[in-house]
Amino acid sequence: MTQSRTEERPAEFAKLLTYLQSTAISLPVEVTDPADMPPVAPPVDPREIEAEIDQLPGEQRLHTHRQRLTAYFGSHAQLSATVKEITRLRELTFRAFEEGSGQEVDVDEFDATYLHLFVWDARARLIVGGYRLGQTDRLLESYGTEGVYLGSMFEFEDSFYEGSAMLEIGRSFVVPEYQKAHTSLYMLWCGIGRFLVMNPQYRRLYGVVSMSRLYDSRTMAAIRDALLEPSSEVRAKSAYEPDLGAEWRDYLASNRPMAMRDVSRIVRALEDDQRDVPVLIRHYHKLGARFVSAAVDSNFNNTPGLLLCLDVPSIPAKYLNQYFGEGLAGYLDYGT
Repeated sequence: MTQSRTEERPAEFAKLLTYLQSTAISLPVEVTDPADMPPVAPPVDPREIEAEIDQLPGEQRLHTHRQRLTAYFGSHAQLSATVKEITRLRELTFRAFEEGSGQEVDVDEFDATYLHLFVWDARARLIVGGYRLGQTDRLLESYGTEGVYLGSMFEFEDSFYEGSAMLEIGRSFVVPEYQKAHTSLYMLWCGIGRFLVMNPQYRRLYGVVSMSRLYDSRTMAAIRDALLEPSSEVRAKSAYEPDLGAEWRDYLASNRPMAMRDVSRIVRALEDDQRDVPVLIRHYHKLGARFVSAAVDSNFNNTPGLLLCLDVPSIPAKYLNQYFGEGLAGYLDYGT
């Protein structure tokens, strides 16, 4: 475990926090002012979603929790009404963080070629959250690099795709009324784990985790600088390269990698409401993800995001057991 500088050099760390609190930088300019966005589209009739779920093959029912929450996956062709509701809920959720497309729904051409993983609350008859999954090997074979969503944000060297097959994970969301329930993210990742058990050729995950515009500009810059491990295989098309000044750069030069608890202390010192490191960033970090590039996403209202890469078999055993269930041994043994 990385030694915490908070504990090792408390005076130096306190001086750093004072410096960061006195620094001023700005965020990328919003594409659309949230106040100018049209209303989000009306909900899809839950009966249409239930009808589509009932028609899914049994193996696309990934995991059920307490006979209420169930993770499913499917294609747009199987789930047209469900995907319509997913795109509505994505827009609704992203707008709460000053992101979003600015349209009635958050939809693009990739929704038709990617898979959609979602959690359904059978009692409340609504979608709790979801992920969009890109089977990168199939997408490259069928459409070339233009078929990969993240190709719109980054330029990838051919070597990035070499080796074991990769699964792109993105467009993740949990609707506002379920964001404080730990089972929401747990169920989504149980779904991802079970999907990987069914498709064990995918050994690597990659995707972008956005840093909400609700955060202070200094917070976003500090998270980026503290966690980033740049890769020569990736170049951001619209790079996010904030500058917190010489004192911060000097500190990082001798104090990286930085322990997450120190990053957390920086964030809480810079945020008026004691907001902490974004939940998904903390989640990916504890799974062992590396953050290899940072870009501004014009599709998310010019919100900065971190590109993560995650070697699935290297995820700590505690989480592999939680998310993969009884299929874990078979997944780990694949190809051996």
